[in-house]
Amino acid sequence: MQRRKKTASRRPDDANSPVALPAPWLALLGRDARAHHETADMLTSKDEIYRLVTENATDVVWVMDLSGRYMYFSPSVARLTGYSVEEITANPIRVMTEAGIEYVRRAIDVQLRREKTGQKEVSKPMEMELVRKDGSRVWAETTWSLLRNDDGKPVGVLGAVRDITERKRAEELFRTLADNSPVSIYIVQDGRFRFLNRHFLTETMCTADELIGDKPLRRLAPGDRHRVAQQAAAMLDGQRFEPYEFRYVGRKGQTRWVMERVARIQYEGRPAVLGIFMDITERKRSEEALKRSESELRLLSQRMLQIQEDERARIARDLHDQLGQELVFLKIKAQSLAEQVGPASVAYDAAAELASLIDRVKATSHRIALSIRPDILDGLGLMKAIQWYAGEFEQQTSIACFVDVPADDVEVPKNVATAAYRILQEALTNVFKHANATEVHVVVEMKAKVLTIRISDNGRGFDSDFLSERASLGLIGMRERARLVGGSLKVTTRHSAGTRVVARLPLVDSEDVVTLTHAGVTGTQRRGRIGRRA
Repeated sequence: MQRRKKTASRRPDDANSPVALPAPWLALLGRDARAHHETADMLTSKDEIYRLVTENATDVVWVMDLSGRYMYFSPSVARLTGYSVEEITANPIRVMTEAGIEYVRRAIDVQLRREKTGQKEVSKPMEMELVRKDGSRVWAETTWSLLRNDDGKPVGVLGAVRDITERKRAEELFRTLADNSPVSIYIVQDGRFRFLNRHFLTETMCTADELIGDKPLRRLAPGDRHRVAQQAAAMLDGQRFEPYEFRYVGRKGQTRWVMERVARIQYEGRPAVLGIFMDITERKRSEEALKRSESELRLLSQRMLQIQEDERARIARDLHDQLGQELVFLKIKAQSLAEQVGPASVAYDAAAELASLIDRVKATSHRIALSIRPDILDGLGLMKAIQWYAGEFEQQTSIACFVDVPADDVEVPKNVATAAYRILQEALTNVFKHANATEVHVVVEMKAKVLTIRISDNGRGFDSDFLSERASLGLIGMRERARLVGGSLKVTTRHSAGTRVVARLPLVDSEDVVTLTHAGVTGTQRRGRIGRRA
């Protein structure tokens, strides 16, 4: 039988295994130098298993007894350090810096002290820089744990070393890019800050020592914490894609608005969260100023429309009352004059013609008064006013106008009724002037305290990009009237397929205005058509 060739990775002879990291471990555990012989016995019984596993591992596997004597290095140590197994076994610390040696000493000492006092074993990865045989340096991560015998007593230390040079280079590149970024970048790991770029520290007016290890949510405005936690979790789970905004509190208590995105990453070999946020305080201030300006303009516009409606009502009253009475008086005078001169007089025909003219002027003034402010709107309500105006529109334009309104009278606030009536007026005026339609349908619905008016025609439609200035101003006016009572207005049109105007107005007073979103409108059964007058 062919004899198996012995590999250099076998457990070295005790004489060639000097203590590399002298420390009082035996005294800490109450053991003597026989501890490393127990380790040797255990390894001998499992030598074949260890050999197969460790000789094919890419990471460096090492074993050390409790006296600090290295018992084994896997062959991959040559690839990591440039030293052979024999060279590294003879002098393991030759690849370690002084800082690295001290770091390892402290870590293992702490663990052995915990073992002696019965505390739970805690082993965290250790990162250190190693010096290769050719003088170059590599970064390595070491993980280790205590080897125990069948009785559960520690008899040695088992460790693994992984080359993390590329990862460290990538992290260094990330740090360089992050520190030169115009936005704030941070990394959170285990719920605490692990990395902060320079811009972050400048924006928050804090130092790295103040923030590293702190919980991020502690720096947020209390009212935003719960919402931000939910939004960040949704983004990390792929359920949210838009950045979210919140208020950040700096060291001196100053509040800044920021916009943030987060993503999952690996940092130093472990899961972490990368956060990127931008200060939007100035944008927020501009938005608030714009909102205040819009609110002021809205109040001004609302006041102007109210003044306009009041003035229209006054003019309508004057036309109906004062001018109407004077025209009645003139007609009486004309009729009296005709009676005085008699039918045979030339003046009789003139007086009769004057009386007829006065009737026509009176009818015209009455029509003007109704168009300015119909008394039916104030007297009988919105639904009757809509039916009346649709009938007038059909009579004057010869465009068939179908109306569907609720059968029951509904109380509508005055400001909402006025806005609805003016929107109807403008929409029907646009149908007459621009649509070239033969019929128009007006549907009024009341649902969930919202008044919906839909005006649709069978006209030619239009292209919104080529609207005339007057028509465009008409649409703007309708939208503004709807918005001033907390409603909305939507216009849909297609070329040669007609136009539909849908206004949704909440049934609230002007001081309780709310904003509504557009929604689909469901049709109702046609209840009748305003008949054409003779």
